Amino acid sequence: MDLTCVYEDASLHREIIKKVGDTCENRDHTKKVLYNGNPNIRGKGSAINWRDSLNFQMAPQQLDPEEMPQVCRDIILDYTNKVQTLGRTLFKLSSEALGLNPTYLEDYGCMEGLLCLGHYYPACPESHLAFRTASHADSSFLTVLLQNQIGGLQVFHENQWIDVPPVPGALVVNLGDMLQASK
Repeated sequence: MDLTCVYEDASLHREIIKKVGDTCENRDHTKKVLYNGNPNIRGKGSAINWRDSLNFQMAPQQLDPEEMPQVCRDIILDYTNKVQTLGRTLFKLSSEALGLNPTYLEDYGCMEGLLCLGHYYPACPESHLAFRTASHADSSFLTVLLQNQIGGLQVFHENQWIDVPPVPGALVVNLGDMLQASK
């Protein structure tokens, strides 16, 4: 399926979201491919995360491509291969910057897992009652984020939230809790 105009053509966008959702609507976290919408809807009066999410557990065991929705299979496989290459490079550079052997962080196990997570934020009829994604810490070693043109990413620094404006073509790299704990 051609994704070229997915954001310009509302009917194409809805069609793709439906195909992906139909393929893997599931909340069984033992599965390697999960689709869920608004994952933590709580009681009335509480803010919720208003988003649809598609999760691919790509490593440590290789995901069978047939388990992935056909509509995004090639893109996800290509993207995650490139992210793994980038991650390996970043771990080598970080190891050297810490005065360690270049393979130290990889040998430590930092490259053993890869979760590819995509969020879509549909229009919300009562946006004052919802978050796109609530405040959180990344529990991984490293997070590589491709922002869209809308933005919304913030980081908590010196007791305040600071906007991280999107830069076209750039990736945001965040050191996760696991890497910070292993320092």
